[in-house]
Amino acid sequence: SVAISTNAGPLTAGETALIQYQFSEPPVGFTDSDISVSGGTISNLMVDGVDDTLYTALFTPTADTQSLSGSVSIGAGTFTNADTEVNLASTPNAALTGDTLPPSVTSIVRAASDPTNATSVSFTVTFAESVTGVGTSDFGLTTNGGAAGNIASVSGSGTTYTVTVNSLTGEGTLRLDLNSSLTGIVDALNNAISGGFSSGQSYSFDRTAPVVNTITRAQSDNTNASSLTFDVMFSENISN
Repeated sequence: SVAISTNAGPLTAGETALIQYQFSEPPVGFTDSDISVSGGTISNLMVDGVDDTLYTALFTPTADTQSLSGSVSIGAGTFTNADTEVNLASTPNAALTGDTLPPSVTSIVRAASDPTNATSVSFTVTFAESVTGVGTSDFGLTTNGGAAGNIASVSGSGTTYTVTVNSLTGEGTLRLDLNSSLTGIVDALNNAISGGFSSGQSYSFDRTAPVVNTITRAQSDNTNASSLTFDVMFSENISN
């Protein structure tokens, strides 16, 4: 008979688990092909240097799996003992859990109307899973033209955060980006975020008031009409 065990806790990205196989007597013909595994792979199978009834191997979990559920077992009749008696199925078996999927940003969108002449705006940052450690230093601003501002605050929890940018001046565009490294953002099992995000929405800032360029007659001059029309041309599109 054989008992399979592990003392590994929930596994995260890049971690492996040591699996122990304790046999009731030395096995004959036991190889890694006799092992059934789900949720990952087995490697480095070896017998203990002192106890020939004890084997160990490494379990590598499947990458990018948020809710890992793995198992390691051995079916009956896959090897024998010295008397050529076939083995029984393993009991108990090893069960493994974890989260090998690093968190990521799914979107950064404007939280207000655009274009704008505001001196403070907010962005909504959405993550693929709940995270912690989100702060102002995790973000940067990409600008075009003369727009400029300061990242002032971060609020929120779980998967959704609001980032406020204030002290806004100038005209042009401004986008909020997540830095590509050294952010400190992690998920529930401390998997670090996988990278930055720089494809979110931008704000366009227009601080120049429209002006009238021309006012011209719409009809011929020197008229005796009782109603007149004038064409008014502005410097940009306007609304009432």
